[in-house]
Amino acid sequence: MTPRNYATSALILPLIVALGMGCNTVFTVSTTAGNGVGETQDSTGDESDSDAEMTDSVGSVSSGDGDGDGDGDGDGDGDGDGDGDGDGDGDGETTGMEPEPECGNGLLELGEACDGAELDGMSCGALGYLPGEGLACDPSCNLDASACELGKLTFLSEAALAGGNIGGIAAADQICQTEAEAAGKGGMYLAWISDAVESPSTRFSMDDGPYYLSNGDLVASSWADLTDGELPINARIAVTAAGQGVGGAELGDCRVWTGTQANGAPDQFGHCNNWTDTVAIGAIGFWDSPNGGGWCDSNIPSQWSGGNAANTCDLARRLYCFQQ
Repeated sequence: MTPRNYATSALILPLIVALGMGCNTVFTVSTTAGNGVGETQDSTGDESDSDAEMTDSVGSVSSGDGDGDGDGDGDGDGDGDGDGDGDGDGDGETTGMEPEPECGNGLLELGEACDGAELDGMSCGALGYLPGEGLACDPSCNLDASACELGKLTFLSEAALAGGNIGGIAAADQICQTEAEAAGKGGMYLAWISDAVESPSTRFSMDDGPYYLSNGDLVASSWADLTDGELPINARIAVTAAGQGVGGAELGDCRVWTGTQANGAPDQFGHCNNWTDTVAIGAIGFWDSPNGGGWCDSNIPSQWSGGNAANTCDLARRLYCFQQ
């Protein structure tokens, strides 16, 4: 058995280590107890802390930047931007903020009532003016109704009730108000109806109109025009607040509970005992008067409201509704 030349090994090993360091490979030299043989190992396979780290020219540990925190940015916050805010833009603010509204860009944004042609579904009619064009958006993104025409909306109720089940004038008014609001119409609405105490001539606003249907047709130019006994030949109050026409082949379709004469005063034919008695009688009008030729028109202009006709109060009829 040839003996090993340990002296030669002692010279070669330091040379191997030096060469390894030059190639960025770290080696350690260990001597196993009991056999005296020096061994070399790759530090990546070592389970101890023998992975001696390379140091840079300033003595920091494998950071590559000189700040000693190992993150590669120089600020110590780990975000890579050097400002310590964590959003990467250097302004100290976080991302995800909502942009400020910009009036004039044509987009409806938070805090704006409108923007350009975008009116958020509003119209002159929805604001209590006459139906039609005219509503605009001002430079501050607020609605401008200066070009809307003042007037009062008139419509026929969708609801048809037995006269004795209406429950009184206040209940009739509520039917009108509810239907107007459901159709997006602004303002206050009252039913054209009378009882033993009140009538349109005592409780309606009598300032100047004009009165229009929701489709834009003129009903009357003023209170005086409305109560003079005649309406324009084509001014049938036969359109709902939502703009739907009503009618049909049934004889009763054109009858309306009013208890009121065409001049706005109570009608002599009664009011279903204040609209609470189904066995009483009540005065009616005809929404197809004075057009002539309708299913129940007698071609008497004043019959749009009443004056010479009545029904028993168990029959279902509609109501006229007027904006105040």
